[in-house]
Amino acid sequence: RTHPATEDVVGLFVNTVVLRTRFLSDDSFSALLSRTRATALDAFSHQDAPFERVVHALGVQRSPSHAPLVQVAFVWNRAGAPLHLGALSACSVPIAPSSAKLDLSLHVFEDGDSLHVGAEYSSDLYEAGSVERMLGHYLRLLESALAAPQAPLASHSLLSAEERQQVLHGFNATERPFDSLATFVSLWDTQVARTPDA
Repeated sequence: RTHPATEDVVGLFVNTVVLRTRFLSDDSFSALLSRTRATALDAFSHQDAPFERVVHALGVQRSPSHAPLVQVAFVWNRAGAPLHLGALSACSVPIAPSSAKLDLSLHVFEDGDSLHVGAEYSSDLYEAGSVERMLGHYLRLLESALAAPQAPLASHSLLSAEERQQVLHGFNATERPFDSLATFVSLWDTQVARTPDA
């Protein structure tokens, strides 16, 4: 809560802050993180600007197919202090959303020394398996970047060894025997005979 008047008010107070950053392949992860941090801190100084007013001021055309300005979000949450209600004990209970607010949101929840990562996504755009792979890619990127923060971004692989094998060898297994003496006309005739109704 950014205003003292809302501290005791029950409810969700969220205002979307739009960030724009550039990924340069020769940048290090450390450089990208520093640049993104500076962008975020600058944006947070304007966090009270109502999102709807920003959308209106920019003259963004509305579309029922997606949210204006933002289709993908990164959300970082910290666990609040334990709630004490006199003799009652209380704990937070995660609630699964019934629908996605954006096309894709990556949620990181910090709880003490642990981080929990999850995603909320439009099932019209993404399949569960695709989102699970994206989360795996995100975790591999973090592991790689932590191991070598000064390495260029392009050197960090998102793929597991199995995925890399599939991309490099499985998807590219397109070799077929070919008659190097065949002419174009003979290849044409063979194809026409094989698929006459094509």
